[in-house]
Amino acid sequence: MYSNLRHIICKDMQTIDKHTRTHDVNTWQYVYTMIKNSLAIAFELRKNDIGIADNGRSVSVVEVVKIDPAKMNKKSEAWLSLEKELISGMEQDYLEGIHTALKKKFNVSINQNYIERLVNPE
Repeated sequence: MYSNLRHIICKDMQTIDKHTRTHDVNTWQYVYTMIKNSLAIAFELRKNDIGIADNGRSVSVVEVVKIDPAKMNKKSEAWLSLEKELISGMEQDYLEGIHTALKKKFNVSINQNYIERLVNPE
């Protein structure tokens, strides 16, 4: 999908550049808005779906003709870092939810430092 979308975006930018022959702020703002709207629509579509992005000044039609599967290396440093961050965030959200529920229901206070040491002993 990304390669096809990249082709559409580049083609549209060349067309705009060819017709306007200016590089003023309004032209690039228009391009930015068009691309942003098209991307937002594209990520909501399935293969062979067509979507329309309307920003009030122009209309973009987006068709998803191919979706390439993600190629993830789950042993890469970037993936492991992201995974660690997600797990940590989920743990924190879970603990905050429990803390809020206990405080609301039983009017208790919880020693966050003690909980943190239990969760992340170092």
